Formats: sequence, C-alpha cells, structure tokens
Amino acid sequence: MRNSLIIAIAAAASFSFATSASAASATPAATPVDVTTPFTEQGYSILTKATPQDCLVASNIDLETMIAKTADLQRSGMVRKNVDVAHIRTHAWTTASAIGLKLQPKLIQSTFKDHPEIDRCGFLQTITPADNTPVAAYALVMTRALYDKINWSTFTEQQLPAAAEHFSIGPVTQQHMDAEAKNP
Repeated sequence: MRNSLIIAIAAAASFSFATSASAASATPAATPVDVTTPFTEQGYSILTKATPQDCLVASNIDLETMIAKTADLQRSGMVRKNVDVAHIRTHAWTTASAIGLKLQPKLIQSTFKDHPEIDRCGFLQTITPADNTPVAAYALVMTRALYDKINWSTFTEQQLPAAAEHFSIGPVTQQHMDAEAKNP
C-alpha cells in the first residue's frame, strides 16, 4: 500500500475543491457538492466533484459525533447492537474506518452510475478527531473498467482494497488502529 497515493489524492482534494472555473476557453471546473446521506446526522459527510477530467469523492467521519450517535448507527446496522459506547470510544478509529469502508461501495456505485462519462475517480475517506483536523483514513482509485467487472450484488467492503486500482491506508489512521488493536 502506498502512502503517496493518500498524499496525492488529499492534495487533489484540496486543490480541486478550491479551484473554480479556469480560463474562458477551458471547461469549467465542477462545483463541489455536499451530499446528504442517511448518516449525515451521525457525523458522516460527503463532498463530491465529478467531471470527466476531475472526479473526487471525499467523505469524512467526525469521531465525536459518531460516538454520540452510536445508538442510531446500531439501529441502522452500521454498528453491531452488542457493541457498547465504551468499546466504540476505545476503538473509535477502527470503528470509523470500518463504517467508511462499509459505505464506500455505495459511493462508488452511485458515482459511476450517475456519471457515465467518468472513467476514473479518486475516493478519499477522512476521520476528524476532537482537534477538528481531518486525517486521511484511506484513499483509493477506481476505474470504470474495474467497476464494470465487479458483481456488485455479491461484493463486500472487505474486497475493496484488492478490487481498486490503488488502495492506501493513511499512516496516522494505521497508527491509531494498531494502538486500538492492543485494547480489549
């Protein structure tokens, strides 16, 4: 897994989302769009920008909101019902990464179905801890050719790292998950 991919996609996210239309003769850049999801109130947000030249879907999970809304996430099936809030708090980075990964196939399918002109798209998942500074959880690149080969009716989020053209876990997130793995 290459951390340089995370850096490249994160840089593209910052650059792309800050860019407006270029020169009059050039194709204007798409305006980033906030996407409302069933999990917005649980701390999950998505910002998407999709043009044939510039496709990026950046999603974020706010840790404090996720922890506070554990019961809602359990009712929706995103977190197992037998997991208590203390466990979620102790394993917050692992839980947030798992939730993001669980939702990622839906984002990929939606992006490629809604935008047939797109051949390649970057997906960036971030986690925002208490200091309000988003940290890269993982990044991946999916192509239309790979998307078209996947049987989405049987596809699971565990298959995503191998199915993507590129997949990287953010080093800070990996450090947090490694530390959490040592807790019962």
